Amino acid sequence: MKIILHRLKSILFCLTLGLITVACEDFVQIDPSRTEVVGEEVFAQDETAEAAVNGMYSSFLGILTPFDGGIEVYTGILSDELTSLSGFDDFMQFSANEINPEEPTVLDNFWRNPYSSIFRANAIIEGLENNDAITPSLRNQLLGEALFVRAFVHFYLVNLFGDIPYAMTTDVDINTTAARESINQVYTKIVDDLLTAKALLSEDFSFVETNERIRPNKAVATLLLARVYLYTEDWANAVTQASEVIDDPLFLLEPDLDDVFLATSREAIWQLVPLSVLINNDTRLGNALVIDEIPPGIPVVVYPQVILSEALVAAFEPGDARASNWTGVGLGIHNFSNKYKNNLFTLVRGPEYTAIMRLAEAFLIRAEANAQLGNLPQAVTDLDEIRNRAALDLIGDTNPGISQQDLLEAIYHEKRVEFFTEGHRWFDLKRTGRADQVLSVLKEDWQPADVLLPIPEEELLTNSNLAPQNPGY
Repeated sequence: MKIILHRLKSILFCLTLGLITVACEDFVQIDPSRTEVVGEEVFAQDETAEAAVNGMYSSFLGILTPFDGGIEVYTGILSDELTSLSGFDDFMQFSANEINPEEPTVLDNFWRNPYSSIFRANAIIEGLENNDAITPSLRNQLLGEALFVRAFVHFYLVNLFGDIPYAMTTDVDINTTAARESINQVYTKIVDDLLTAKALLSEDFSFVETNERIRPNKAVATLLLARVYLYTEDWANAVTQASEVIDDPLFLLEPDLDDVFLATSREAIWQLVPLSVLINNDTRLGNALVIDEIPPGIPVVVYPQVILSEALVAAFEPGDARASNWTGVGLGIHNFSNKYKNNLFTLVRGPEYTAIMRLAEAFLIRAEANAQLGNLPQAVTDLDEIRNRAALDLIGDTNPGISQQDLLEAIYHEKRVEFFTEGHRWFDLKRTGRADQVLSVLKEDWQPADVLLPIPEEELLTNSNLAPQNPGY
């Protein structure tokens, strides 16, 4: 009964956000068969192999699945970015950081959906390894994409759940009995996959027919490597990888903040094309976060779902252009994220694609890593690149003798106001050891164990090797 109610709630949420029928149908079939294997004939020719890779990305799409708004919305609620106004069980549990291990959102959206994407990636890897039927350059690109996706999805799983199985096969017997590996072991495998992917992937986006940045190239793997090295405190390698991305002439910071989330953004390193963009140029996040006048037929009780927290709104410095360009006030009272300006009810401009990675992150990764290494002038220069675009005073001018600790705090602050509602804040608070300090003040029943989601109870019952449950559940 609880699963049925979850499905009904999700369909209602779909309608609340004004999503079109095709998007709702995509959600209802959330998880392909766990025994599904891509047939060998798929990898007998270029066209079908590439279609299989495109299908791998389709598994990312669904109502608030991790890479279609779920990371941004749910971790925004877990942290101090978003305030939930919803009465739905999952929103209330995430808001209070008191999540039931039987909660279907954790099982479906944050466990099974990611592992389904990994399964698809592994099927492609197995189909392409030692394959001489595919044009060699295309084979390398597709294999690199599948390896990247495997690493990318595991990166989010390990940061959501802690110790997890690292799935590297389509063998059902192995997958359904896999034991959890330590965070360090998982990161080692992520790095291995990313280094291999980086060596295989194209330098540009010419392998995409439209030349759009909607599939990973070498820079995408490089930026994720930089992020992984930052998370594992390998500062020198974080600087090296971030510098490669910054120095790539394909990418530049958009001088106009309103251009950053367009499909044509030159700052974009990797974007996803949402289903709804085909109809109304909008994204899942535009529908979830932009607050307009209440559309006809939408009950007030379910609209809006989330708003920007008071703590986030207060974090913007006076004169920060991001506050005026990337936030708005809806219904006269609610602060909302306006990075994506299109939704089903308000078509403001041309197509927006979901930004998964963008160049600004590379600058702030390099700034933080250099600050940790004691290279303060270099760190200040990168930090000021981001502040300059936001029309803020430069640290190099106002505080040329800034201390290492103060500089790190300034970088953490900049990351917060630059990447709000992009899925970074929750993970940044955790990795820098500031979650207890920040969230215990805002969350009435906050516990240190709340930094991890529970392993879904149904998965623990199916596979005893996933035990023990995460602390606190």
